[in-house]
Amino acid sequence: MLLRSDAGISKRPLARIQRLCCFGVGSEMLMPDLIRDLTGAISSSGGWFHWMAPGLGIVNSYATFPSSLTELYFRDFYQTRYETEAVGDVTNWPASSGLEATHRKPFVDKALLRTDYYNCLWRPAGIHEYVVATIRDAGHERGRIHLYRSAGKAHFEPKDLKMLQSVVGFIRHAMVRVTLDDGDYADSEDRALCVVDKDGKVRHAEAEAQRLLMMALNPHWNSISGIRGLHEPLPEITQLCQVLIATANGRVGQPPPVLRLRNPWGEFVLRAYWLGPTDGMEQTRQIGITVERRVPRALALRPRVEDLPLTGREKQLCLLLTQDRSRQELGEAMGVSTGTVISHQSSIYTKLGVHSRAELLTALAPD
Repeated sequence: MLLRSDAGISKRPLARIQRLCCFGVGSEMLMPDLIRDLTGAISSSGGWFHWMAPGLGIVNSYATFPSSLTELYFRDFYQTRYETEAVGDVTNWPASSGLEATHRKPFVDKALLRTDYYNCLWRPAGIHEYVVATIRDAGHERGRIHLYRSAGKAHFEPKDLKMLQSVVGFIRHAMVRVTLDDGDYADSEDRALCVVDKDGKVRHAEAEAQRLLMMALNPHWNSISGIRGLHEPLPEITQLCQVLIATANGRVGQPPPVLRLRNPWGEFVLRAYWLGPTDGMEQTRQIGITVERRVPRALALRPRVEDLPLTGREKQLCLLLTQDRSRQELGEAMGVSTGTVISHQSSIYTKLGVHSRAELLTALAPD
């Protein structure tokens, strides 16, 4: 159910976030979209999410700031005296306060500004103040969503905290585990190029390429499993380079230099190409690796559906129709009767000029 129109809270971005959280595709897969929508709705510089487990602390993490800072945090600062002295015990805050959402005000304490914790992590990330909401289920903490603003930006206000609080229940609803088949994935807009040498060492990668590579190589970002960084030759990249080199050397009967990796973040497709003037059979000094993230179809088609001339309910159903669900399952997902599903579906087909789910998927497919 959409929120009533409270002063200072816009319903449109909240409706987008609510629809996103009702896909049932797994919280890791939708987290990049969720934080992107939240930072737009609450005008933030960025954000991060921690998946929490009782007694285990942070079991997974996603952030919009450079992935190298996440790697540094878990390697050198997480649950150490440096963190405790700077911000206290993160495993007990803010859950112990009994509040769902809390505002960490601008960092002006001179002692904090001199710590390695601040100067190695928060200052490079551009974190000057942040708001955090705790996600609980059946009395247990499941996660924490943080949004931050950089120095020089307007301070967070009570209405920002209120908006964040309003989506906590939907974020909790989105924290599900799913099993997807090969046909459930579709291409997304997440793609980038990095440059490597013949030994598989990354030589150049923009922030987006680093983020996608780190997601592809690390199903979980925490201090227990460890985070594989991009500093040393990577076996997966080395394998792709060896296949590409073998092709240039004239070896036949082998697969193309393509690697598919699947984990909670999605399905990642890595492809190797020669960079520089070449006919494809001639080796050059550098190799390009394209990284593409594939996600559930509903998530991939979401940007297109959100721009369609449909009502909010019709957009929700339109995205659910891209999944293989019966009308009864669609009604349960939307909290409406089967008859209402049929009515919305008929309206969608009329507005878009289609007559079946197959035609709908064709109409929604990228040009």
